[in-house]
Amino acid sequence: MNPYSQRIAEGIADNKAKLVTFDVRLSNTAGRSDEWFPIFPGTDGIVALAMANVIMQEGLADIDFINDWTNYSADKLSAYLKQFTPEMAEKYSGMSAKDIKRIAIEFASTKPATTYTYRGPAKHLYGSYNERAIMLLPIITGNVEKKGGYCLPRGMDYDQPEPKPAGGKEPSYLSTPPDYPLAEHKVSHLVPFWIKEGKQKVSVYMNYMCCEGYTHPAASVWREVLMDEKLIPFSFTFSNQMQETANLMDIILPDCSYLERHDPESMPSSLWPWVGIRQAVIKPLGEAIEYRETLKSIIHKIDPDGKRGMKKYWEFKNAEDYVRRQFDNIPGLKDVGGYDFLKKNGVWPIYGTLDPATGKIVDKNGNEIKPEYGIPYKEDANGKATIRGKKYKGFGTSDGKINIHAASYEKYGFNPLPTFKAHPWHWNKDGSSKLKDDDMILTTFKWNVHTQSRTPNVKWLTEIVHSNPAWLNKATADKLGIKHGDLIRITSPVGYIVTKARVTEGIHPKVVAVSNTLGTKFGRVAAAKKNEPPSMWGGTEDPDMKNIWWKAEGVNPNDIIPASADPIGGSQGWYDTVVKVTPAKAGDKLGDVKADNSKHFEFYKETMQYAYTGSKHREMHPEVKVEKLPPAELKTGH
Repeated sequence: MNPYSQRIAEGIADNKAKLVTFDVRLSNTAGRSDEWFPIFPGTDGIVALAMANVIMQEGLADIDFINDWTNYSADKLSAYLKQFTPEMAEKYSGMSAKDIKRIAIEFASTKPATTYTYRGPAKHLYGSYNERAIMLLPIITGNVEKKGGYCLPRGMDYDQPEPKPAGGKEPSYLSTPPDYPLAEHKVSHLVPFWIKEGKQKVSVYMNYMCCEGYTHPAASVWREVLMDEKLIPFSFTFSNQMQETANLMDIILPDCSYLERHDPESMPSSLWPWVGIRQAVIKPLGEAIEYRETLKSIIHKIDPDGKRGMKKYWEFKNAEDYVRRQFDNIPGLKDVGGYDFLKKNGVWPIYGTLDPATGKIVDKNGNEIKPEYGIPYKEDANGKATIRGKKYKGFGTSDGKINIHAASYEKYGFNPLPTFKAHPWHWNKDGSSKLKDDDMILTTFKWNVHTQSRTPNVKWLTEIVHSNPAWLNKATADKLGIKHGDLIRITSPVGYIVTKARVTEGIHPKVVAVSNTLGTKFGRVAAAKKNEPPSMWGGTEDPDMKNIWWKAEGVNPNDIIPASADPIGGSQGWYDTVVKVTPAKAGDKLGDVKADNSKHFEFYKETMQYAYTGSKHREMHPEVKVEKLPPAELKTGH
């Protein structure tokens, strides 16, 4: 992630910052860290809670910050955290208690310090608990919204053009699943199961630039449901390339690539809020049409005279005019020229210029322009946070404070405080490991030169990374009789894949890692078919296509990863699947994929038991004593 990696690199080079990485795999970041701890999958939260406990007990916490700016007192938090000892964390994570204590003290003794998280801790059955536990570290040390600390996103909002149509009057099960009331980003990977169960009737299925039949867990279930015309009578997709899902649609509406279309942009990855535009640099090739213009044509066909009340929302000239109208109401932008300013300059506001030597934003005299910090701590008569009798702007919560105690969690029976819940696939209720000697955990990852699974048909990138071996620890490989480059079979409870082994010291001994980037059979570059004539959807012939010198050795693991969902946030448990790794069997070929969809449904039913409405929702790990909380803080819970 370019902005973050740049800031980390600058911190290391300019400030001699220490970088510590917790990851099951020796990623590019881990390989450039001062220390790397390959902890057991899903145990990030217990390590963070133990660190927080050490910080509180050692007297290194920012007590005033906790008492003033959070909704839970330092005394109560300290008492609650005592149960999460470094020894308890060592038992689950494999990281030594001595190192946990040392790193905790180093983190709290260094000002400023920060954490960076997301997929690794979050994409587990109880990933939300992990994420909240890690967020305690910058909070209890007062490293929030301070230079070098944990800073909130600096995005700048833009709206849809006026007039806007009203939203749907009746929620669908798919858009508002009652089993996951706290999942703000929905739970899209469970959609095919819900459709097949009849929880949602679908007459028309519309897909936009997504490939569920390849990129989602239980991808084989997606393909089965999309092909079942009793479940989905009619389907269409907007796509700029042929792929596993588009191949199953009734109609394909060719969409534009990012070089052929107009889009608004505002990614909150900078410390300066901004908006920008993407502009077409060439006219759409072939039959491609910008998405908004296709929708306009459809609406005008359905409602030619406006009597259905739809046409009035689609009275724009073209896609560029649509984006122009999106920016009409941004305060300050119109004063400098509005969309025309953006067409010329790309972004707004312009804070300064980029110094190519340093990569920093500087003024006309070459001095670095500093971003604004501490925005929540500014006095504001209309602010939401009241601290010692004064009003402050505050954070984006109802009381303006950081909510260590989450009332919404308590409402639905989840622990409202940061906690640890061991994964039921990995651990018994008594805290002992459920894994057999030959059981391993399958995790996925992203190659740093690719964009998730979207770029295997980009020739320059695929020339760099075009194989997808399974990372296997050397000690584990020796035990299994597997050598580097050997063909292996990875078997999950729902099927198996056949791929090659990459034997390395850079991975946890109980983990096998396969990237989700490669393995598609669509596209001449991804399939490395240099001598094949262009397909009907191949577009313009690339004269450099003859220079494909490599073989495609990508195997995607998504068919054998069961769908599961964090009962709080709704995320897929990408890093939870228990598998067995063996040498390939007679007849196995590189790229073989076998999946049993009936077994996928068994696992789906199991994961639903951990949802808010499920029978296992309130089961809590016995070592976590939530009853230590005062009754007022946890009226209902695990």
